[in-house]
Amino acid sequence: MKIQEVYNQVTLERVNTDLQRSIETIIGHTNNVNTELIDFLQRTSKSAQTLT
Repeated sequence: MKIQEVYNQVTLERVNTDLQRSIETIIGHTNNVNTELIDFLQRTSKSAQTLT
């Protein structure tokens, strides 16, 4: 295997690792936003029900 091939493979592995970490971070933040939104909507719904 040539040095350039090894370098390309290492670089590709790093890109894949960094991309996976970024995706996991985005998924985590999206889940947190969804959880907060659901909680907000449930509280709003309960408040609206007590007004009627």
